[in-house]
Amino acid sequence: MKGTGKYRRVGQFKGFLFLCGVIIVLGVLFYTQYLVEQLRMEARHSLSMNIEHYRFLLDNASPYQAFEAIRRIDIPIILTDEEGNPKFWKNLSIDPEDTSLAAHRKLQSLMHHMDKISEPIAIEYSQRQKDYFHYGDSNLISQLRLLPVMGIGVVGLFILIGYFGFKNIKDSEQRAVWVGMARETAHQLGTPLSSLLGWMALLKSGKTDDTLYGEMERDISRLEKITARFSQIGSELHMKRAKIVPVVEESVNYYRRRIPQSGHKIKLQEKYQADPEAVINPDLLGWVVENLIRNGIDALTENEGSITVTVSANTKRAFIDIGDTGCGIDPLNRRNIFRPGYTTKSRGWGVGLSLARRIIQNYHRGRLFIKESRPEQGTTMRIVIPLQR
Repeated sequence: MKGTGKYRRVGQFKGFLFLCGVIIVLGVLFYTQYLVEQLRMEARHSLSMNIEHYRFLLDNASPYQAFEAIRRIDIPIILTDEEGNPKFWKNLSIDPEDTSLAAHRKLQSLMHHMDKISEPIAIEYSQRQKDYFHYGDSNLISQLRLLPVMGIGVVGLFILIGYFGFKNIKDSEQRAVWVGMARETAHQLGTPLSSLLGWMALLKSGKTDDTLYGEMERDISRLEKITARFSQIGSELHMKRAKIVPVVEESVNYYRRRIPQSGHKIKLQEKYQADPEAVINPDLLGWVVENLIRNGIDALTENEGSITVTVSANTKRAFIDIGDTGCGIDPLNRRNIFRPGYTTKSRGWGVGLSLARRIIQNYHRGRLFIKESRPEQGTTMRIVIPLQR
């Protein structure tokens, strides 16, 4: 049920982000519309002043001077008589000298569109004659009206590209994790199963002694531990307060028995400077230590060198350091070693360190990082676990 709650929180967070996005979009739209209306009011005020000047010149001067006055208007306008016949137009795509039927029809269409946006302004001058000024939005207002649409479109495009990009990365990482977990399972089970097959062959041949049953029991116990480890990943863990050194010792002893069988000339050293107690899951913490020891062994050149496991503590934290005298980690790769699917091994699968960090950070509320690494001198990985939860 814990997982269900987690996914519910994730869904709620996504819903919150979506709601924030909708609010931002609506805010941009409303603010842009407010600016458009303000500019329209200013344009109408400016137009009204020019029209009043036009009317004054018609009454007191020549029509030529009146038309010259309205030429200063910088927004699209169409001047018509009482019957709606165009007399003058400006700032349109239609040539002012074009008197064709097609131009007339286009002007009528533009007038109809302008009147939907703004009510035409009527003026009366001498002899009760009446003209109408039909006007539209300036280029600035037209562009401003398109701005939120373009902005939302660009942002939406980036979000879409980002979504598919991150989804592809996430899917790739998930595939790497699943493949890696399957291979890790096979690897973990392979050693004890191979040993059991060997013991069975000895039993069939009749070559038995008292130590055989103890070794078989140890391999069966190992299989049970591996099964317990994998069954706990992704589930609610049983954490308990326990000593850290015995967990580390068990992992070290496992490799101490295996190293001679592999023919490697590797010295495995232990330094227990303290025996701290913390809230841990012994099975998973032991798995992490084993993983780091195995990585240290793989880093040794020519299958010889040393692995040093150190446990220390202060008043607040316990420290587990696993150091090797191997090839070290390239500085360019240090940020990638904990990424799922990343590996420098020819037969690796890139899930060990990623899973180890998840176990330490998510379950033990600690840290796993590279304490130090020098090319051709070795690497030391550090596990930090808080003593109090």
